[in-house]
Amino acid sequence: MKKRVAAFDFIRVCALFLIIVYHLDIASIPGMNAIGPVGVGLYLMLSGAVLMYIYGDNSETCWGVWRGVDFYKRRYLTLMLPFYIAYIIVWLWNRIINVPLTQGVSSWKIVFTMIGMDGFLSYKIPTFYLIGEWFLGCIILYYLAFPTLELLIRQCPLFLILVTSFLFDRMIQNYTWEMPILWNPIVLAPNFVFGMYFTKYLKDKVKINVACLAILGYIWYYLKPPGLATMYILTVSTIFLFLVLFYVGTQINNLCTASIVNKLSKYSYGIILFHHAVFSNLLRYSGKSIQGINHLEKSLLGFCGVTISLGLSILLDKCCVFIKNGMAKYRKQRSNKNDIVE
Repeated sequence: MKKRVAAFDFIRVCALFLIIVYHLDIASIPGMNAIGPVGVGLYLMLSGAVLMYIYGDNSETCWGVWRGVDFYKRRYLTLMLPFYIAYIIVWLWNRIINVPLTQGVSSWKIVFTMIGMDGFLSYKIPTFYLIGEWFLGCIILYYLAFPTLELLIRQCPLFLILVTSFLFDRMIQNYTWEMPILWNPIVLAPNFVFGMYFTKYLKDKVKINVACLAILGYIWYYLKPPGLATMYILTVSTIFLFLVLFYVGTQINNLCTASIVNKLSKYSYGIILFHHAVFSNLLRYSGKSIQGINHLEKSLLGFCGVTISLGLSILLDKCCVFIKNGMAKYRKQRSNKNDIVE
């Protein structure tokens, strides 16, 4: 098992912070409407970077793993097992407090929840979307494509850059899809692909000079060059921010700070899964909407919501560990029985 990269943990925590702050209606403040999309971009970059870190070197050949479908089994358990457990927890709580799951949604559409695509498809069709984020669907699609993308990076990296850039540019210049452009997996693909390239070629080269250049590049976002599409600015500025945050993450030497970042990163996925439901319940009990509370109340809502979500995430992690240990024990017992029979 590979050692955790502290800088990746730091980026994950920062992305989590941006997304949660965005959901506290911070977008209503002028100049802050890009907070959420930047947080999503950081998450997608991090997904590509971490996968490349785990599978993209010679010590663990990717294609050898994939031939045994072990890669997909691992990703499925990592992503979907917590999702299923969190969904059941929130569903049970809603049943207890008499909140209906969804009105008028066909039962067969639970399939979209089972494959983790209910949020991603919610812009178009009614689903049983209850927890998590829409971009979970994007991550699933990128996981499916990762074997091919990793092979292209190994064999013809320039080709992948050109194809990704071309599709990104064409989509932005002539966008006709019903899907929101900020949700489109083709438009968002440069984020994931950059994360892969970062681990392959840049991870060990991010020093203070690179960070300073990245800061200057990020400032470019706020200047907003005239005539440049927003998605260009958003994507490039998020790349610069990723580089800056990675460098800052490498400079965290205080053991207490590093431990806090590590723990928050470990439980960040659970917080992402739970925080919407927690915020909704807290607002329901207060009798107010997110737009109807002041900034101090939003701060209190965020603190309480994240604290509760963190507690639920710790519980979720223990449930997942228990189930995985049980599955491993079952496989071992079955293997021993087969050995005895032979």
